[in-house]
Amino acid sequence: MKKHLVYIMLLSGLMLLPAQAQEAPRPRTLVRAWLASQVERGGDIGRVELHERAGWTVDGPFGVRRIRWVADVSGGPDTDGWKREPISVTANGRRIPLRRWGELEKQRRTMMGPHAEAVARAVIQFHKVISTMRPTGETMAEMIEDVPCWRVEMVAPNRREAVERYTLWFARTEGHLVRSRALVRAPRTDRPFLVTTDYTRLEGFDVARRRLIEGTTQMKRRLRTYTLLFTFEAVYSDYRFSRREAP
Repeated sequence: MKKHLVYIMLLSGLMLLPAQAQEAPRPRTLVRAWLASQVERGGDIGRVELHERAGWTVDGPFGVRRIRWVADVSGGPDTDGWKREPISVTANGRRIPLRRWGELEKQRRTMMGPHAEAVARAVIQFHKVISTMRPTGETMAEMIEDVPCWRVEMVAPNRREAVERYTLWFARTEGHLVRSRALVRAPRTDRPFLVTTDYTRLEGFDVARRRLIEGTTQMKRRLRTYTLLFTFEAVYSDYRFSRREAP
């Protein structure tokens, strides 16, 4: 009877083993499989439309500036032709005329400094950037918001690339992308930006649902150099895909 009890307890323990007891796939295999699935599911997507609630904040020695907006966004996967049509904009809680949107975007690029272009590449050309990187280290088991995940570290093929590293978290059961985090460092700067994106799966294609960009930049004023803390936060919803017809 005692032996049977021990055997039952052993079986129960095996059934309750955590997901991290699964054999970890090789990093390159995991990433290649995911990229292939995205090409298969999203290769015929010609245009994407979505709703955005976002804003950026700059905190420096002269105070805090908060820009918030609601907008419709459209463009094509991994292309530079994205367009943002603001619906409402506020600056420190005060409504701003939409005609000043271009001026606010110029301010954002100025605040981000040389990182603006590099961060845009990390976000807009995400799949292309990942495909040129190489994995480093082993696949690790982690939990992201109660989802068992595999974590993979990817590094740039050379030191000239502004997107130095991407950390990817894939769901261990379904295989979809749960989160990514890019380490971006513009040329001739020693202050990196972090770009963290959470994803959701729609029609088999993984799309951003939330994004956080954080970093510090410097500004010269009256012969002095000041450090500014820059934060961008966004929530994306109401995705609509327009797919190309097969030839």
